[in-house]
Amino acid sequence: MSNPISDFIEPVQVWLGDRWADRANSGNITAAIRYTLNAGKIPGCSLASNRTDINGDISAQNFARIVLYAVRTIALPDLASGAYKTRGWEEKWGEALQFILNLDSEIAEAEGVWFATWQDVGMFMRAHTGSDTFWQSVVGARIQSPFRTVTLSAGGVISTGSQDPTSDSPPPTPVLH
Repeated sequence: MSNPISDFIEPVQVWLGDRWADRANSGNITAAIRYTLNAGKIPGCSLASNRTDINGDISAQNFARIVLYAVRTIALPDLASGAYKTRGWEEKWGEALQFILNLDSEIAEAEGVWFATWQDVGMFMRAHTGSDTFWQSVVGARIQSPFRTVTLSAGGVISTGSQDPTSDSPPPTPVLH
């Protein structure tokens, strides 16, 4: 089944809003969607040979992925704040980092995967608490699984564990990072 790329232009324009209005033309959006498909970001979908249609099942989840990845492709290069001023006109705009973080959360939800857009737990916590000093206020944390215990503290990370009964390797030794 083939779906025209033009069906996705309006939803992408809605997401981009006024901030990226200069980039929200159909040519840029079509190019962003082609990139998304050629990069393999949408499972089960591909660019048709005519380059104006999408082959594959466009489920609600894939529709959201195509739109959100296209928006991210267009918006990502313009994250910084800026200003423009002449004698009778002044315009300022803030940074778009929060927009990109929200967009990444939407993509993760559409893919059914959380933490996929965060490099580590620290970045996740900083983004959700809004504090760069979060880790300074943490006294300690312990993460336990059946075979390993990881302790996070101001002194570092201590990883200890017992041998996995299904493994032939020797038990791991505690490591202080």
